[in-house]
Amino acid sequence: VFTLHSRETWVKQARVVKLHEKPYKMTTTMKWDRAKNKIIKDVPLELFGIWQTKDFEPPVAENGVVPRNAYGNVELFKPCMLPINTVHLQLPSLNKVCKKIGVDCAQAVVGFDSSGGWPYPVYDGFIVCKEFEEKVIDAWNRDQEDMERKEKEKYEKRVYGNWKKLIKGLYIRERLKNKYNL
Repeated sequence: VFTLHSRETWVKQARVVKLHEKPYKMTTTMKWDRAKNKIIKDVPLELFGIWQTKDFEPPVAENGVVPRNAYGNVELFKPCMLPINTVHLQLPSLNKVCKKIGVDCAQAVVGFDSSGGWPYPVYDGFIVCKEFEEKVIDAWNRDQEDMERKEKEKYEKRVYGNWKKLIKGLYIRERLKNKYNL
């Protein structure tokens, strides 16, 4: 027994269809047309067997630029799909830090979820070139420290503001008490 899959499904298993391979089987499927905002039925779907595929060869990052797919992300369904000369950093808001320091980074798509009936990508971390790894991590740590400091200042400002309101209220109460002999 062998299984047939579409090109996209083979990519999720870190395999790609060999060049000039004809599909083993043709079938039809439904597809969502965003432009017309409706479902198109009977869209042809090519299915390939494992003997028609080969292992995925990850692209190489050159000149500090992370190779991306057509959507501007990096497909990282398996660890072997990580582009050469890059690292996968799972730090929140890393893209903002990279933008500030001028380093190229791309979101990592690690899978798809289909809650709600339609599949959507699941993102986990960012892909950065190895030569910028330490620089990016240091910048991210500094950014986290700044955020913590700002949160602390905001909290203290709120606390002192509340105390100020309380003291002013007590002064007003005392003044009214003295003025009207309450």
